[in-house]
Amino acid sequence: MRIAAAITVWIALLGCGQALAAGLFDPAFGYVVPADKVRDFLSKPGCLALPNDAANKISATWTPQPAEITYLEGRLQFALKAAIRKTKWIGPESRGVLSQWQSIANHARQYAGIVVGGRKMIWVVAAPTYDFDFDGRHDMETFQDVRWHDHPIGVCDGGPGQFAVQYDSSSRQFGPFSFSGTFVGDHVP
Repeated sequence: MRIAAAITVWIALLGCGQALAAGLFDPAFGYVVPADKVRDFLSKPGCLALPNDAANKISATWTPQPAEITYLEGRLQFALKAAIRKTKWIGPESRGVLSQWQSIANHARQYAGIVVGGRKMIWVVAAPTYDFDFDGRHDMETFQDVRWHDHPIGVCDGGPGQFAVQYDSSSRQFGPFSFSGTFVGDHVP
């Protein structure tokens, strides 16, 4: 009886944790690129380009549904933390700051549905919506209106707070993360 009660509590807590995790990102800073605009979106210059010449290997595009994005975002924060821990080029101070939930939640995200090698993928591009400096918080002007929907976000040499990653919607795994142009790690479940 106690074991059954403990399992019930554990399942309830797990559900709450997933609900909290899924709500980490501000929906106002998430944008799904419509399927008919993906090729144009990916053809624009960006510092966090698709890996391995994948842009030339896209056979189709698709529009990820809200449930798919919610699931992806619930796992993205954990995959991002794991990728930050794995990288050698991010210094220990930056790694500590970037691994905090507040830093992870501080990202605008773009999601582009692509098909590469017969697999449905979601290309995720993200950049901070604000930063802190010696004189306090600074909101990024980039995100003050919806023009950021039209091109991949981020700036070259923008630092490790910017990232991109490919998500395989079939296997539900993240590919290697790219931080401001540097790929890190293997696939992350």
